[in-house]
Amino acid sequence: ELARAERFKRPLTVAWVAVDPPPRLAPSLGERDDEAAVNALVDAVGSWLGATLRVMDKIGKRPDRSLVAVLPETDHAGADLLRVRLATLAVEQSFGLPRQARGRLRLRVGMASYPEDGVSSRFLLLAAEREAVEVKLDGSAPVNLAGDRHHDSVPPHAPGAAGATAGVLPVAASTRMREVMELARRVAPSKLTVLVTGETGVGKERIAEFIRQQSDRRDEAEVRLNCGAIPETMIEAEFFGFERGSFTGAVRSTRGKFELADRGTLFLDEIGELSMAMQVKLLRVLDEQRFYRLGAAVPSQVDVRVIAITNRDLALEVQNGRFREDLYYRLNVVTVKIPPLRDRPEDIPPLVERLIGEFCERSSLAPKKLALEAYDLLYTHPWRGNVRELRNVIERSVVVSRSAYITGDDIIRAVPDLSAARTGGGRPLAGPPPPRELPPSARASAQRSREEGVLEVIRRRPDIGLQEILREVGTSKSTGIRLVNELIARGQVVRRERGKRSRYRLAE
Repeated sequence: ELARAERFKRPLTVAWVAVDPPPRLAPSLGERDDEAAVNALVDAVGSWLGATLRVMDKIGKRPDRSLVAVLPETDHAGADLLRVRLATLAVEQSFGLPRQARGRLRLRVGMASYPEDGVSSRFLLLAAEREAVEVKLDGSAPVNLAGDRHHDSVPPHAPGAAGATAGVLPVAASTRMREVMELARRVAPSKLTVLVTGETGVGKERIAEFIRQQSDRRDEAEVRLNCGAIPETMIEAEFFGFERGSFTGAVRSTRGKFELADRGTLFLDEIGELSMAMQVKLLRVLDEQRFYRLGAAVPSQVDVRVIAITNRDLALEVQNGRFREDLYYRLNVVTVKIPPLRDRPEDIPPLVERLIGEFCERSSLAPKKLALEAYDLLYTHPWRGNVRELRNVIERSVVVSRSAYITGDDIIRAVPDLSAARTGGGRPLAGPPPPRELPPSARASAQRSREEGVLEVIRRRPDIGLQEILREVGTSKSTGIRLVNELIARGQVVRRERGKRSRYRLAE
């Protein structure tokens, strides 16, 4: 179905439904009762979906008892409508479950649509699981029936969605990034000051924007200030504003960033660049939410939530006497530290998929994919510039690629340093060396991506030969033969004839 949607440029939606939490419902119920109640709920939902979905739709149960439905010709609007109907029915009818089960069991319902949320079956399913909305069967908690698109972020057209990051969550396929996102999600509703740290290019601004979008201030003012881009003589005026005549050139009273952000959120980027004198004044504002404009005799009172961003180690800056200790502790109420890309290689495939899609759409280019062996090249690079460097590599590779697949040679032509990093030649690299061996999760992810690519090619072109498979997937002969043989051994692919006349098709 995905190959058909890709070929004819039609939408497709994957729905994922799971029961949470299994398996214990209440101390008075035994494990058999728990198991029976969970299975009864899954079967009831499956029966309802089977009676509701169209003939062309497909539904199946996975080994973990979750349900997956494939809905051709269904876009975001249709997916959200189905989620609303399912959630409403669950609350109203509880699918015939006993009272004690209704109080403890709940559904998780997620939707992901091609091509907005992913262009492969694996990533569509991951997206559906990550964005799942929780539905309590007894209606004891409010349910966002409309659903937040893009993995629980604010919908692109929702009030308060603004800027390039609105409605798009940072990629969080790795365990470490999921922990970061969970911390950001928990702290977002509070008024606490948040310090977002991490190396240059890891996506600190996107995490900070996500925190704002998830807060109750999402519809209020959003003000940004780069502390390192303003001359020292003007920084106080930028922060607090000034009265007319307070200095030469002050021809009218002007509000500063704190006043502009009243009742909203103030992003302070590169906060480690502030002078010691300005740090004292910032500390006072954070403590009292009150300040004086330059030349004013009456203080201004504000209600501002501050999110500070820095790529410096502020604890080290405190030790070296370049940052005030009291301000550091005031900012360090909650610290969200984003790991570098080299420590979370599982995020590379979905990041690449998103970046290719964004650049092709922005440049009006035909959709492209990254050849499977090219991922090995990306996995072994140290990524000194993190996601920002990856974006640069992908954009240049899309431009130099001459086919629908971006090969490893395309990447090397665009960025010769990648080849030097892999072979050990060329100029020495700054920063940590590339990993000698991929983490098990990254190896498993790469293997699944390769196998999925081969299956998609065979599904799209039954009775295809080996050379055509290698050319379509963009892999070497040895790797291609090994992948095909593994799929044959698992019963997913059938080979007809042997040698040069071999032809492959999916198993019935």
